Amino acid sequence: MEVVAARCAGLDVHKATIVACALIAQEGRARPRKEYATFPTTAAGLASLAAWLKGLGVEQVGMEATGVYWRPVYAVLEAQGGFELIGANAQAHQDGAGAQDRHQGCRVAGHAGAPRPDAQKLHPGPALS
Repeated sequence: MEVVAARCAGLDVHKATIVACALIAQEGRARPRKEYATFPTTAAGLASLAAWLKGLGVEQVGMEATGVYWRPVYAVLEAQGGFELIGANAQAHQDGAGAQDRHQGCRVAGHAGAPRPDAQKLHPGPALS
């Protein structure tokens, strides 16, 4: 598999928490290393998320953006600078089984960090549909 983004992350954004999965390419390995973390959606939690992403060297961040909960996350990451922010519609990625496991949403959004036809750049305007 061709590496499109050597260090990207996916965020599964909920009302009270954000589950993050960073995908870090490893020299000589076919699969990236996965780092998981969960952050509260408080101001301190969002600052910790931004610091965690920066500490891992992440530049591209995909997030599931089906509601409005992504907006404060976007605002904080944009203010920090250095991140390309990409939105992924969660419904476009569901396999029909319904519920996702705790990390599936952030892995899906992380793969949206690599350009996909159904991914779109986030902007602070109206919520993605």
